[in-house]
Amino acid sequence: MNEEQLLKVHRDPLDPWEPAHAAARIVNNQVALYPHNHDSALAAKQLDALTPFNRKLEPGEQPESINSFLWEFWEVVVNLSQAYEQNGDQAHACIVEIIGELKKIEAQEVTIWGKQTRLWGNLPIFGPVLTELYGKW
Repeated sequence: MNEEQLLKVHRDPLDPWEPAHAAARIVNNQVALYPHNHDSALAAKQLDALTPFNRKLEPGEQPESINSFLWEFWEVVVNLSQAYEQNGDQAHACIVEIIGELKKIEAQEVTIWGKQTRLWGNLPIFGPVLTELYGKW
């Protein structure tokens, strides 16, 4: 799958979760290539390009809030890691590498629930998503 296909965000008004689907395609593609031909840094850049302020919007389209985007994004990451339980170790290692590369991105400051934080460096909303999905952190 080429980069344009991975990053394509379809503007289907019946599917407001398309950025999350694009994130899943990017992560799945890297897991399929792991460990030999994957590129975690490229995947991180592709994922960063999906954020509401980096993604090209259609005329008149309003971006979702960063809080909403991050909640959906982290749910995708956590759910994919669960889905890979069968062939776990390599898939999990790949996902951890991608998260590590996301943390390295020079990201802007964002306001999450009234507090300033670095978009990727502090992994905002990741902890609450884990708590919501698993009941503990």
